[in-house]
Amino acid sequence: MLVNGFDEEDGEGEFQRWQQFPRMCEDKPVLANQFSAFVSRSNGEKYSIVLCPGNPEVLKESSASGIGSWDWNLKGHNSTYHALYPRAWTVYEGEPDPYLRIVCHQISPIIPHNYKQSSFPVTVFTFTLFNSGKTTVDVTLLFTWANSVGGVSEFSGHHYNSKLRTKDDVHGVLLHHMTANGLSSITFAIAAEETNGVHVSECPCFMIAGNSKGITAKHMWQEIKEVKRGKYIVLQLELELDQTR
Repeated sequence: MLVNGFDEEDGEGEFQRWQQFPRMCEDKPVLANQFSAFVSRSNGEKYSIVLCPGNPEVLKESSASGIGSWDWNLKGHNSTYHALYPRAWTVYEGEPDPYLRIVCHQISPIIPHNYKQSSFPVTVFTFTLFNSGKTTVDVTLLFTWANSVGGVSEFSGHHYNSKLRTKDDVHGVLLHHMTANGLSSITFAIAAEETNGVHVSECPCFMIAGNSKGITAKHMWQEIKEVKRGKYIVLQLELELDQTR
């Protein structure tokens, strides 16, 4: 999974430290930017979780139809975060499924002797899943991202998103941000490669909060929980895992 246009994910799963413009840095995370997991076992057991503890006060304000309606139930007691620049990885042990381990690796590509391209705001995420249970499991990984460059920039207006697909089966969403306060407009992207056994689908837009018409964060979340391959999905990666030998 490739993400272009942001800086880093911290040990709690929050994306922060926005620095798209010289001499400007925004440390406050945007809580809509998350990885989430949906698990369905062949014996009927189902689980869903946002892979981040979340902020109770912020979530309370948008609980009706916004991101507060998602399943923010990560305890993290057995989760570990490791950082060894330019790599970092998080291990989610037994959450949301007690017999499933989710490992997320992230890397900021470094090209030797190429300072210019190595400084581009690009990050690659890879997920490895281990099933120690006695039944097979279907796993959906969801990645959501706000059209924002930090702070309250998503509310400045006139932003729009569009789908992306390349000839080598990379699916994604382009986020066109009409930056305010005299700053240049930018476009960044989230994308994932579709391979054998991995299905990728995308939804260019849903409502994070408020009462605007359209697909709400709650509708999008429920669609993924109830339908194996729903159409209201930002980036949905479906994997089928057999029992670990």
